Amino acid sequence: MQNKLLDIFLAQRKISTDSRKIEEGAIFFALSGENFDGNSFARAALDKGASYAVISNPALTGERYIYVKDCLVALQQLACDYRKYLVLKIIALTGSNGKTTTKEFLLRTLSTKFQCLATCGNLNNHIGVPLTLLSFDESTQVGIVEMGANHQREIELLCSIAQPDIGLITNVGIAHLEGFGSAEGVRKGKGELFDYLLKSGGVAIYNSKDETLRNMVASREGLRAVGYDPERELLELSIYGTYNQLNAQAALAVGRYLGCDDGAVKEALKGYIADNNRSQVVDTGRNRLIMDAYNANPSSMRAAITNFANSAEFSDKVLILGDMRELGDYSKEEHEKIVELIANYQFDNVLLVGENFSALQSHFLSFLNASLVLDYLSNNQLDNKIILIKGSRGIALEQIAELL
Repeated sequence: MQNKLLDIFLAQRKISTDSRKIEEGAIFFALSGENFDGNSFARAALDKGASYAVISNPALTGERYIYVKDCLVALQQLACDYRKYLVLKIIALTGSNGKTTTKEFLLRTLSTKFQCLATCGNLNNHIGVPLTLLSFDESTQVGIVEMGANHQREIELLCSIAQPDIGLITNVGIAHLEGFGSAEGVRKGKGELFDYLLKSGGVAIYNSKDETLRNMVASREGLRAVGYDPERELLELSIYGTYNQLNAQAALAVGRYLGCDDGAVKEALKGYIADNNRSQVVDTGRNRLIMDAYNANPSSMRAAITNFANSAEFSDKVLILGDMRELGDYSKEEHEKIVELIANYQFDNVLLVGENFSALQSHFLSFLNASLVLDYLSNNQLDNKIILIKGSRGIALEQIAELL
């Protein structure tokens, strides 16, 4: 069955998991979730032009239905088979912070020498990684695959599908503790990338100044590893945040390993302008916003606040911070630490948003949700400020920008 799926895919190179978005000739995979059954949309997908529908409901019959026990497993296996079919290098990256920005830096770095494609958006999970692999083709020389995880064994699964030749862990911080269980759980989960490379003979590229990463490499005897020193030189970047030096240095190290020209790479890194609420600078006419509201965990939150506070170029600074999600039993403690950190600096104003920050009853202004912040800002305008906006995606702080 899998060989049949691969043959069908090679004839069309189109995949869909959403019956509302069907390209002519695509293979529709009837994925199911807690609140929906993809099999219910298989007929509609075929009517809209799908060539075949991969389904797990044996009651559906017809020549254009392909029955499998598990549609997700079938999608993952197709991606795995296709990866073996292609002749290319796969670079996998994971980490607690900076994955997507590093991915963008890598794409620009490696495109100076290779035909290169990378993960689109946030397609970095058990569904997104297969879709990423299936977006590559014979012209792709290097594929960059971002891998996200909030439980152990997830990176292991993604590596088994993508089969990376080179692996990069940006850092190991305090993130997704609800799923990983502890900081040690995070380390083990991210370390599954290095475990795969050790078994496969791949190469790990790591920040040799990061003690955690250094120890992770040292504990895996026989792992082929290339360290780089991010403090050796300062790169000229257009993106906001000194912490993004680490992300750019990681991309430069991979580029050097693969023989890219230093000068061309540095120009490419300098030219990257952030968007999608990740270290994105927006001038509204009234204020200057640093939009970093796509995600947040204790490590990235501390880095953002410290960098913002110590930026001599800025005055009249305002913080708008949202809750950090998925911290489980560590949530109260980690939010308290952020409030303590803020208190060490002199900001013009601080607005804290979300149930976790509000529950602390600190002396800073707190709001249960973004809608209440909008009400406040409607009556208390901010003008001529530099404003850092950072929080977990679920807090939806990006809507606040409309009033700034």
